[in-house]
Amino acid sequence: MRLLFVADLHYSLKQFDWLLAHAGDYEAMIIGGDLLDLSSALEADVQIAIVERYFRLIQSRSALSIRDTECRAHPPRLEKRRLS
Repeated sequence: MRLLFVADLHYSLKQFDWLLAHAGDYEAMIIGGDLLDLSSALEADVQIAIVERYFRLIQSRSALSIRDTECRAHPPRLEKRRLS
């Protein structure tokens, strides 16, 4: 079984694009750490909406598990999206 674990993406869309492009290469992907860029001028809710869209697309190609450490300090929407 091929697994991929990545962490601390900090809303780097280039990295999310790479994950999406390679999702089919792995049976499961685990995304951990910080997913958002809290220092960005872009509001957290906007970042969450875009990251959730990536999650849905990735999940259509590979099993996906998400653990975001920022969920406790921000709207719980990402926590709800955690997949096992």
